[in-house]
Amino acid sequence: MFRWISDRWYARQRAFDLKYLWPQCYNQASCRDEAVLAFAMHALRDPAWLRLGDDLQDTLNNLPPPEGATERGAAYGCAAERGNKRGNKNASHDQP
Repeated sequence: MFRWISDRWYARQRAFDLKYLWPQCYNQASCRDEAVLAFAMHALRDPAWLRLGDDLQDTLNNLPPPEGATERGAAYGCAAERGNKRGNKNASHDQP
């Protein structure tokens, strides 16, 4: 019984994070990967997310863009991605 109640509580906490925290991470990051890393920093310290166990990594990697995501933020791509689009194979950071 206690496990069922705690699972419901944790699911509610995860839903709150996805509704409020994930959009903020997404809109403030320069790319989706940075947004996922920022969100993961929270999730890896939160018992509600840790309860997912082995499914946590898949869940984080498959986060959809939040509803009403803005054009800025994760839409522009990481510096490494921008470098690779220019043909720079060693683009670990954005160079002029």
